[in-house]
Amino acid sequence: MRPHRTDQFYESPADSNAARGAQLEALSRQIERETRRDTLRTLLVCVLCSAIGALGMGIAVASTDAVWAPVIFSGAMLFGYGGVAVALLRAYRRHLERTGDW
Repeated sequence: MRPHRTDQFYESPADSNAARGAQLEALSRQIERETRRDTLRTLLVCVLCSAIGALGMGIAVASTDAVWAPVIFSGAMLFGYGGVAVALLRAYRRHLERTGDW
């Protein structure tokens, strides 16, 4: 026979559901905060790489050197587009590690 439960040791289902709901709500806020921070960081890296690439292309277009202008232009394009691609791929990889989705 089971011993009699008292209020001191027994947690009602309503209390446990409320506690579990509060715990899940806190976890949800933490996940949303991490996702927002990661998204903003990725956006900042994309904008920064694009701006540096555009600056390099502008310098190359304004340059009068026939030898170095195409090299600078191509390097700036590679840096701009490559930086954006790497930032997005790294964000995707972090998402896969965090969620385990495929």
